[in-house]
Amino acid sequence: MKKYQLVIYGLVAFPLIGGTVEKGDDTKTGIGVGASIGIGVGSSLYPAIHKTDIKPFFALDLSLNNFYIGLGEIGYNQPLNDNLTLSLFVSPFDGFAVKGKHLQDGYQSIQERKTQLAIGGRLSYDLNGLPGLTDTLLLLEGNTGKRGISGGVMLTRNFSLSQQFVLSPYIGASYYSSKYTDYYFGIKEAELGGKITSAYKAKAAHAANVGINANYAFTDNIGIGLSVGWDKYSKQVKHSPIIKRDSQITSALNIHYTF
Repeated sequence: MKKYQLVIYGLVAFPLIGGTVEKGDDTKTGIGVGASIGIGVGSSLYPAIHKTDIKPFFALDLSLNNFYIGLGEIGYNQPLNDNLTLSLFVSPFDGFAVKGKHLQDGYQSIQERKTQLAIGGRLSYDLNGLPGLTDTLLLLEGNTGKRGISGGVMLTRNFSLSQQFVLSPYIGASYYSSKYTDYYFGIKEAELGGKITSAYKAKAAHAANVGINANYAFTDNIGIGLSVGWDKYSKQVKHSPIIKRDSQITSALNIHYTF
């Protein structure tokens, strides 16, 4: 739904295993710690020198009560009822970052596009109470920063093939405001040169998102995850002079450990 860095977007999320300590009659503290190491692989929308982007990564997940530090965001989860949870978070790396020096000859006249610090909210609705929707989650998300607004909706479901192996396919749609799209895909007069022959004022755009996450637990603490996703963008992105394709594939393989 949102884009951070290529690697972060494709990662498989894994549950934190934490202890619960009672304090008095009704105060409890839950602590969770997890770490993940792996490699992310994906294609770029831009005419990059390297058509396939390969990056190793290390990530650390922390949670304390309802507060958490996760992949690409820091936030707070507030359950509203048995099925609905509200999350408020900060995303330090929202956006589609690119530098001219990383692009092919003829496209290096562009100015750098940077990620943004975005503030967002997410509603997560557990659909277990509805017929045929066991282990199904509906998510609605919105983010805003100085470079624009993004958001989306996603439906995902867990299929437990065994006690150790879980598959989680998802389908969704993303939205990007005109300010957001124009910053990352628009072209200013000052950027013309080489193969970039015309300015481009991008309007609001959208994308379709499909993918699957797989997770295998070797023990209660150690597991391996694989994620593959495909995103197809609307014509407002495709028509940009610095976009070579209107879809991209991202994937990631990681080994994770929960304490």
